[in-house]
Amino acid sequence: MKRLALYIGLPLLGLVVVPAAGLFWLLDTSSGARFAVTTLVGLSGAKVSVRQVEGRLWDRLRLTGVRLDRPKVVLQLERLDLSWEPVRLLHGKLLVHDLSLTALRIQDDTPLVAKTPELRWPQVSERLRRLEARVEHFSLKGMSYRHFQGEPFLLSELAAGLTLRDGVLTVSGGSLAEARGTASVELTAGLVRPSLRLDLRLAPSQPVADLDAVSVQARLEPGRDPEQLAGPIAVAGSRRGRRHLELTSELGITRTGFNFRHFRLLRPDRPGTLTGNGSMTLTKDEPLFALALHADHLDLERELKHPALLNGDLTFSGSPSRYLGTFNLTNQGPGWESMGLAARYRGDKNGMRLDPLSGKWLQGSVRGALDVDWSKGWRVSGKLSGRGLDPEALAADWQGVVNLDLTGVVGQQEGGPVRGSVQARLLDSRLKGHDLTGEVEGSFAGAKLAVKRLLLAGKGFRFQGHGEPDRRFDFAADVTDLSGLVPGSAGAVAADGWLRWREGMLSGAAAARGHGLAVGGVRAGTVELQASLGEGKDFPVSLRGTASALRAGQLAVDAASFALRGTSRRHTLAAQLTSSVAEVDLAASGGYADGVWRGELSRFSGTDGVAPFALAAPARLTIGQGRFSTTPLIIDGAPGERLELAGHLERDRSGAFTGSWSGLNLARADVWLPKGDLSGASSGSFDLRLAPGGRATVTARAEASGAVVADGKRVGLERFQATLQGGAQGIDAAVDLALEKGEGSARLTFRSGEPARLAAPARGDLALTWSDLDLALLRPYLSPDLALDGRLAGEVKGRLLPGRRMDLSGNTALSGGRVLWRAKGDEFDASIDRAELSFERRDTGKAGGELVLHGSADATGAYRSQGEKVIGSQFTLRVDADRTGTRAAADLWLDTGGSLQAALASDSPAGSALPETGDFSVQWSDIKPALLRPWLPGTVNIQGELHGSAKGRLLPGKRLEMAGEAGFSQGSAQWQGGTGEASAAVRSALLNFAWRGETLTGNLDLSLADYGQAKGHFLLPIPARLPVTPNPAGAVEGSLSGTLQEHGFLNTFFPGLVQETRGTLSVDLKAGGTWGDPLLTGTLEIADAGAYLPSAGITLTGVQLLARLERDQMRIERLRALSGGGELVGNLLMRLKGWQVQDYQGTLSGQRFQTVYLPELTMYTSPQLTIAGDAGKATINGEIGVPEMLISGSPAQHVVAPSEDVVFEGAPPKGKETAIPLLVEGRVKVVLGDKVRVEASGIDAQLGGSMDLVLNGIDKIESSGEIKVIKGRYRAYGMNLEIVRGRIYYVNDPVTRPTLDVLALRTVGDVKAGVTVGGFLNAPVVKLYSEPAMPEVDILAYMVLGHPMGTSNEQGGALATAAAGLFSFGKSESLQDQIKDRLGLSTLGLEQVDTTTTGRMGYKEIATTPTGAISAKTPTAGESVFSVGKYLTPELYLSYGRSLITGQNLFRLRYDIFKRMQIETQSGSESGVDVYYKLEFR
Repeated sequence: MKRLALYIGLPLLGLVVVPAAGLFWLLDTSSGARFAVTTLVGLSGAKVSVRQVEGRLWDRLRLTGVRLDRPKVVLQLERLDLSWEPVRLLHGKLLVHDLSLTALRIQDDTPLVAKTPELRWPQVSERLRRLEARVEHFSLKGMSYRHFQGEPFLLSELAAGLTLRDGVLTVSGGSLAEARGTASVELTAGLVRPSLRLDLRLAPSQPVADLDAVSVQARLEPGRDPEQLAGPIAVAGSRRGRRHLELTSELGITRTGFNFRHFRLLRPDRPGTLTGNGSMTLTKDEPLFALALHADHLDLERELKHPALLNGDLTFSGSPSRYLGTFNLTNQGPGWESMGLAARYRGDKNGMRLDPLSGKWLQGSVRGALDVDWSKGWRVSGKLSGRGLDPEALAADWQGVVNLDLTGVVGQQEGGPVRGSVQARLLDSRLKGHDLTGEVEGSFAGAKLAVKRLLLAGKGFRFQGHGEPDRRFDFAADVTDLSGLVPGSAGAVAADGWLRWREGMLSGAAAARGHGLAVGGVRAGTVELQASLGEGKDFPVSLRGTASALRAGQLAVDAASFALRGTSRRHTLAAQLTSSVAEVDLAASGGYADGVWRGELSRFSGTDGVAPFALAAPARLTIGQGRFSTTPLIIDGAPGERLELAGHLERDRSGAFTGSWSGLNLARADVWLPKGDLSGASSGSFDLRLAPGGRATVTARAEASGAVVADGKRVGLERFQATLQGGAQGIDAAVDLALEKGEGSARLTFRSGEPARLAAPARGDLALTWSDLDLALLRPYLSPDLALDGRLAGEVKGRLLPGRRMDLSGNTALSGGRVLWRAKGDEFDASIDRAELSFERRDTGKAGGELVLHGSADATGAYRSQGEKVIGSQFTLRVDADRTGTRAAADLWLDTGGSLQAALASDSPAGSALPETGDFSVQWSDIKPALLRPWLPGTVNIQGELHGSAKGRLLPGKRLEMAGEAGFSQGSAQWQGGTGEASAAVRSALLNFAWRGETLTGNLDLSLADYGQAKGHFLLPIPARLPVTPNPAGAVEGSLSGTLQEHGFLNTFFPGLVQETRGTLSVDLKAGGTWGDPLLTGTLEIADAGAYLPSAGITLTGVQLLARLERDQMRIERLRALSGGGELVGNLLMRLKGWQVQDYQGTLSGQRFQTVYLPELTMYTSPQLTIAGDAGKATINGEIGVPEMLISGSPAQHVVAPSEDVVFEGAPPKGKETAIPLLVEGRVKVVLGDKVRVEASGIDAQLGGSMDLVLNGIDKIESSGEIKVIKGRYRAYGMNLEIVRGRIYYVNDPVTRPTLDVLALRTVGDVKAGVTVGGFLNAPVVKLYSEPAMPEVDILAYMVLGHPMGTSNEQGGALATAAAGLFSFGKSESLQDQIKDRLGLSTLGLEQVDTTTTGRMGYKEIATTPTGAISAKTPTAGESVFSVGKYLTPELYLSYGRSLITGQNLFRLRYDIFKRMQIETQSGSESGVDVYYKLEFR
């Protein structure tokens, strides 16, 4: 039994002891630890080796020289230290006290596999969830990771503490250090319920983006599918403890990427924010991004090294290799920095394209497209256009507008220079008031520039050039109008040449020619210049020029020339000036070296028409480095005439100058002065000694006498003397002046006790007196319309004080004063009875000083217009001003009884300008409107009285306040027209106004005795300040309402056009908007109106019009008129812009509207028209129906128009025909109704048909269609013809040129005889027609008699009458000759007898009305008389006539007594006798 127990127990003991021993060996020995490490790692398929194992797995273990080999991956670890308590695993816990890794190197040769990354949040199993693990300290010192042969990633140190409890991983005390900086981290991650809490702090070794510390905070919780985690994230950056950056966002993590919501970036120390949303999606190739960002006043000045404040939006979609998006950004900045840019872009890794690109810059627009390439270096190409650019933003004096197109390319290859080419066109632009266009085409490579074409042109100028500046650049300029470049100048200039800029040196040659030049007060007839600058030693230079007809102020030179040749060290100058009688030659030579020019004036001579002059001897000059010296410069003229000057000036401002002149003839200046003549002589001398420090001793004297004549006015100078003495004791100066003929004298003295210097003294006393100064001396300088007379006397005393201050006092008085003004028939003549002024001014150092002023004036005068006295007046003015204030008053009394008073009172101290503050008032009463007659039209006369008053206050800043009223009462207005007089009694007119602050307000009340009344008010944005300038953006308010009655007032203004006018006009208007864009609303209504139109014979009744104004529209809602039982209605809509008609459209329709009602014409129309157009064009379309029309009346007489070469003596000249400004277009159809008839001139016919009128202007109307005779007859001159065919038709012909097609016949048995009318209306072709054919006389006989012509005189007379009525003059004469031949008569035909100068049937009527009385006889029209006659002998003629109207008979006998004398007797109902004497003109 014991043995059984032993056999069983020993194996069991072995099963227990052996594993226990193995476990002990594994955990408690170094060899066991080595076995465990190599075995466990080997299970993963990796090969591991350990150089040395120390310690045991049970508590502490150190591995040295660890190497782990896996396919493509090698890991080497110098040392691993582990300190832990594995026994806690038995209780489900893991405790590691320390885990340290030292010198870890990883070589990773695993190829990258293109697959989509998956960001699956780590999850722990249920078993690990129950495990509680803690690593108290983990550290990694020295790590290197390299992928293939790439740059290794180096990590200096990594340390942290790790805890896993209930599926939550916590990293505490984390720190990281590497070459670019350090970081610390605190992290909590949920591995069961996904969550993340992160606090990360980064400290770069060198500031990044001006930040030396960055912190990241994230608080993520489980998100909504597909987001695994979502929550806020915040990033902050600072520099030296001061926060510079704050970024917040909502972060969402999906399995394929990240989402950013409510992204917001701001910098506390700088303005602006950047907000937006975005996402990043990971793919197997590269991530995809989607961004939408918005910038709000984002300040990027530090990043761009230039002020920039961005606003706008940017979108991005795609990957780095293929993307697209948009941006719309603006920059706020001064001047040119204010801009906006928007574009769509698309690109890849090699570049992008911006198309379309648009923006705003320089207050204009920019559009175009750009291509950017950075695959090999960089390259930008594209096209841009700018419109309306204002260059003033680039430079303050560059006002204008620029329009341009730009095409070009610029880029740089790796290591190469920047290259490019550009083509630009300057379209119609304007710069500094000049119109500009231009082109430029060129290229550049580094600093080398090549211009293929350069062109700049504008109004009056053109510049062009081409070439390479470092080789040769050719240019040419042509200025035909210099004022286009230089305002206020004139002339033309042409220039050409070439330039070269090489190695910092300029060379070239140029030539210029000009004529008619005027610049800055200098004029020249012609100018020529030639210049060249070489590259040789000392810069060889040559400059030549000539000019003619030079004028500079009063100086006149006919010709001038100069020539400069040589180098900088040695050159010569020659110049010559000539006028008509004068010539000046100058020659000099010298050189420039060491900052000093030394030379010699060798010649200065000439003549001026008075006497020659010349340089007595050469003079040497030295100029430079603060020094100037000249040897004696002596010029001799006429005998006794000499000018001498010599002196020197040193660096310390010491020196001496002496000069003298004697017998100098002042007439020498005449040849150089085109206006005025000088005469007289002058002598004088000066001696000036300068000492260091500025002290001076000076002695000078001058004497002169003579005269000056300008514009025919002579001023004689009897005596002029001036002396000056100055030195250490002070300065004394005096000037005495006396005019010839006692026209006045003056004396000026000055005394100062300060030592003389080359500067004005700081102290001194002066005195100026004048007496008997004749104001007529001022006439040459006044307007020709103004004349002054009187004598002026006075004195002024003053004291000069330090600081350029001066005290003055004085007085002046005018005696015998008169002012006379004449202009265009108007004259004002005033006598100044008294005028005195006294003043005292103390210079207190403040602006204006302290002034005391007293003045008064009394005057009487009269105003005349066209020789008739309009008004006389008396005027007084008083002014008193001192430091306490200013008081002024003016009174005007008119001889018509009216008066005007004005007063000003101010507490502001007196000064040289009007007071800034004060109270003023104006009153006027009983002013007759006759005072306004010279400025009113001659046909207008206003009677009544004007009265009113206004009070106000002057305020600082040229502001003011004023209120008052103006009235007109007991008045009338009369207008004298060409055919009558119109008058309106004005019961009253009153205007109240107030002008304060920024507005002018007022009320108007007008009452007319017979024509109604009106009231209104207004508010205008006219600020109460001077000068008066309305505010364009200010609000406008106003209203006008009233009712006006019309009782024939329009008859006077439109005589003969309208009569018996009547009606009521109601107005209710309101104004609003702004001064620059006013708006007018309201209504205009005409009711119960009517009128008689004599020219048309119609009476309009029930005329109504209702118009409404609404903002920029005027709508005529109702227009109605009645005539002859018919009606005409219409409406119209007009759009207004700036008080001008912009466009309009409307309709006009009617029904049987009586349009004409005259004895010879009655017409009713029914229009249906539409009207549309604008200020320059009107379009009319529609239809005009003519339901009824009757044309009646006597046959029209043919009037022979005078020839074009006939001149009517005394007739006014023909005015130039004014073109009609309105273009009328459209298509109108005219349709005749069933009641259109013609009953005139023997025609009785009914008309029908229609016409299409095409309007291409008032004077260009074309037509298509026809008017035809429905049925009708022609009865005249014994004929009764049926109108078989009658048409007036158009085929796209002018409306004034219709084509005729008429056939009228009389049928007698088988014979048809009649007439055809063809051709055009203004040149008809009339032919006789018959079936069968027969002679024209027989055709006419059939038409009149119904049978062939016989031998009866009565038949011949009837045929002649018919021929005269049917045919033109030539045709009827032909037929009459045929009739006369058949009847054997000498005369046969119709004649017209003018009974206004002869009696009936031709007798001469003797006046029976007494002289001075008015005849009651009404002249009668002429009569048509048919006559036949026969010459019985060559001297005796007998005729018989019969009136076709009255039937009276006339017998006439005429006999030639002599060759030039005839006697003629007439016998009829009344008889008479005439004697004629003939004169023949050859």
